[in-house]
Amino acid sequence: MSGIARRAGVDRTFLYRHRDLLDMIHTQAAEPRPPSRETVSRPSLMADLANA
Repeated sequence: MSGIARRAGVDRTFLYRHRDLLDMIHTQAAEPRPPSRETVSRPSLMADLANA
């Protein structure tokens, strides 16, 4: 909660006073996160090509 409140620019107590927001946070936390996509850069592709 501290990290979320800090990024939102509010105090943690704000989140606890607003049950709808708190429920949304808990719902999002319970959902699995999608796999992150790696960013491919041109230099990394060139290095892979050279190594191949």
